[in-house]
Amino acid sequence: MGLIAEKKKARAFKAMRRFVVAIFLLLISVVSFYLYAKVFVIPDSFREGQRGTYEIDIKLYNVLSTVDSDGRAWYLPIEKKEQELNLRREDAERFYESIGPTEVIKRGIGSNMRPVGKYRSYLNMLEEIGKERGWLEYEKRKAAEARGGSVKHPEVEVLWVQRVLQKKENDKHEQLKSEYFNSQEGSKTRFYNNFFFMLGYIFTLLFVMFPVYCEKIIK
Repeated sequence: MGLIAEKKKARAFKAMRRFVVAIFLLLISVVSFYLYAKVFVIPDSFREGQRGTYEIDIKLYNVLSTVDSDGRAWYLPIEKKEQELNLRREDAERFYESIGPTEVIKRGIGSNMRPVGKYRSYLNMLEEIGKERGWLEYEKRKAAEARGGSVKHPEVEVLWVQRVLQKKENDKHEQLKSEYFNSQEGSKTRFYNNFFFMLGYIFTLLFVMFPVYCEKIIK
């Protein structure tokens, strides 16, 4: 009877130690995320990026490409590339339609499923087209910046003023942001903000994984 009682006492003590460790991990996680979110807080205006000139640039390019006859050398290569990408997208869609209903398009289990065969080739086509469209958007913005300030057209002039004002606002925001993070207060806040976020993340992960490994950790 004494041996059985000792075993029960040992099991209870072991369970108590596991409970205490789990509570400790959870407590550190909660406190860390609280300090991250409520105490060492980076001002929202510096956490969020400013609205860029992307939308204005694209609108500006679309107008310029129709009214700026002197700048056709900027627009012709872009228009040619855009036509090419549209044709390639149509080819990719035709290729996708050629995939038979019985063909395997993915292999694996659950979240580990991966595209295979023709479907993988189709996705690769779309990825390449997407990359080149990104380059094309960059070229459009470059043309808009180069030509927007020199074309005398009412719609162009309105968009150009909007772009200049937005650029000034962005530059001012970046300057204030730089001054804040280079200050003693901003530097300390950013350090502890990142530190407590990582600490909270690590201890949350330890808390989640603890039931799996507690047998090895606490014997």
